[in-house]
Amino acid sequence: MAPPRIRIPWIVIAALSIIAAADSLWLHLAQSGEETFTRVCTIAPGFDCAPALSSHYSRIFSIPLSSYGLATYLLFALMAIQSLFFPVRRDRNALILAVCSGMATVYTMWLAWISANRLRAYCPLCLVLHLITPLLFIASLVVLMRRNESLRRIVVGEFATIAESKLLIAGVLFVPLLLAVGLPLYHRSARDRALELYPEYRRVLEGTYQRVENLSDRIRNNPAHGRPDAPVVLVEFADFSCPVCAESRYLLEDMLRIYDIRLVFVNHPRERACNPWAETDHPGACLAGLVAAYAHQRGNFWPVHDALFDQSDLLLEENRDVLARVAGAESMREIMADSVAIEALARDVEIGHAAGVKHTPSIFINGMGVEGMPERWFLEEAIENELARGPGVLRERRRER
Repeated sequence: MAPPRIRIPWIVIAALSIIAAADSLWLHLAQSGEETFTRVCTIAPGFDCAPALSSHYSRIFSIPLSSYGLATYLLFALMAIQSLFFPVRRDRNALILAVCSGMATVYTMWLAWISANRLRAYCPLCLVLHLITPLLFIASLVVLMRRNESLRRIVVGEFATIAESKLLIAGVLFVPLLLAVGLPLYHRSARDRALELYPEYRRVLEGTYQRVENLSDRIRNNPAHGRPDAPVVLVEFADFSCPVCAESRYLLEDMLRIYDIRLVFVNHPRERACNPWAETDHPGACLAGLVAAYAHQRGNFWPVHDALFDQSDLLLEENRDVLARVAGAESMREIMADSVAIEALARDVEIGHAAGVKHTPSIFINGMGVEGMPERWFLEEAIENELARGPGVLRERRRER
C-alpha cells in the first residue's frame, strides 16, 4: 500500500471527479427540461442556468457540453482509482491528468468569461465545475511532482507502448485525420442540406431575395441596439411566450458584438386577442407585448425584455403587479389602460403582418426575411455578404427592381 502522501492526492482527485461527474449529470438533466433539476438552477437574478443552457455555447457539434463533461470527469475518476490500486500506472496517469485538466481549466475559464460578459448570468451548476476543474489541475500537478520517473521517460514509454500496438497506431493517426477532414466536410454538407431544404436561404446569401420595402422607415421608433446608420440591420419579430425567441437572443446579441450592425426588436405576439392573423394562440403573449410596449415608451424596454424571457412566471396572475413595477407602472391596470402602448403594440402587429411574418422568431436581414431562427453560420455569412455588398450595391439593386 502506498504511503498517505501518495494516496491522499489521488483520493482527492477521485472525489472531486465524482462530484464533477454528478454535477455534469445534473446539468444534462436540467438541459433536457427535467423540471425537478431545473429548479435548483434558479437561485436569484443573475444566477440562473437557463441563459447558459439555452445558448449556443452549451453545445459542441450539437452535443451538450454536459455530456462531454460527464465523460471527462468519469475518466478522471477511473484514472485516479486505477492509480490507487496499480502503482505502475501512476506516473502515466498523472501526466495525462495534468495535461487534460489544464486544458479543461483554460476552457472553463473562457466559459466563465462568456457568462460574465456575454450571457450576463451565472449558471450555479456550471460555477461548481469552474471551481472544481482548477482544483483537479492543481491536484494533478501535485501527483505529477511526486512521480518516480522523469517526464521524458514517461513520454517515451507511452510512445513505445503505442508503437507496439497496431490498433493504437491506427487510432492515433486516424483521429486527427478524421477531425481535420471530417469536420469541415460535415459542416459543408450540413450547409448544403440547409440550402436545399430552405431555398430562400441561398437567395438571401446571394442578396437576390425580395426585400420588404420601407421596413426600415416603419421600425424607426422601435427598440434597438447598435448604430442608427449601421450598414446591416437585423429586425427580429418575436413573441415573449416563444421559447425559441428566448434562446435566439443570445445568438443575436453575439452578432451585435461581432459585427457593425443594428438590431431592432418588433413585438409579434401570436395570440388572437391582439393579433387577428395569429395561426395559433400563445396565452399571455398579448399581455407581455403590451407590457414591453409600455416600457419602451418610458425608456425601460430592455430590462423588461430580459425579465419576460428569463422569468415566464411574471405573467402569472399573482406576479403581474411585480411585472408592472419592472415596467415602471404602479399596477397592471395602469398598463392595460395606456392607449399609447396599445397603439404601439397594434402598430407592431400590423408591421409584422405587412412583412408576411407568420412564425416567431422571424429574422429580417436588410429587409430579407427568414422564418424561424437560422443557424449561426447562416447569420454570419448573410451579414458578411451584406457588408461586402455595401450600401451602394443595395441601392442599385432596389432601383433595378
